[in-house]
Amino acid sequence: MLPVDGRQLENVKGELLKLKKKEAADCPTMAQRGQDRRAEETEEQRNSRLSDM
Repeated sequence: MLPVDGRQLENVKGELLKLKKKEAADCPTMAQRGQDRRAEETEEQRNSRLSDM
């Protein structure tokens, strides 16, 4: 295994933290889009989607 510089490790940790925060911030947005999409679907579309599960 290659030696890891402490600064490199801190940079990686920082980048990972940024990605986790962004992902967490995006979750409610994606959930809202899903709810909006379901609100717009017809009963026939909903039944079809549920039968596919």
